[in-house]
Amino acid sequence: MTTVGEDGRCALVEFLDGLEGELSGDRVKVLRRLRYLAEQGIIRNEEQSRRIEGADRVFELKGGAVRVFYFFDRDCIVICSHGVLKPKKKQVLGEARKAELLREEVARARQVGALVIEEEGR
Repeated sequence: MTTVGEDGRCALVEFLDGLEGELSGDRVKVLRRLRYLAEQGIIRNEEQSRRIEGADRVFELKGGAVRVFYFFDRDCIVICSHGVLKPKKKQVLGEARKAELLREEVARARQVGALVIEEEGR
């Protein structure tokens, strides 16, 4: 459900782990919604998750002031790009573009057989 760089680190996990104080409740909401997304598929409540208008198949998961950008690979694998604190309306497409670039990278890796998907708990 998360992307891991060549260094073995996941920027999204690090971002979420860094949320403290008032944002810790938002972290809990996001993690709960990510779990639901992984287990049930698309979240239909637009106050929790929505497709980004103007972006190519990129979604924004919402949890208070926290946003996680993600997309689906082969319609069933959720790939989370990154998390940010709630961006201004004008910044959302820029954040979605980062997810689009990752989706292109995933597609190239899949094409050359370099994509590795690990299931949780392994």
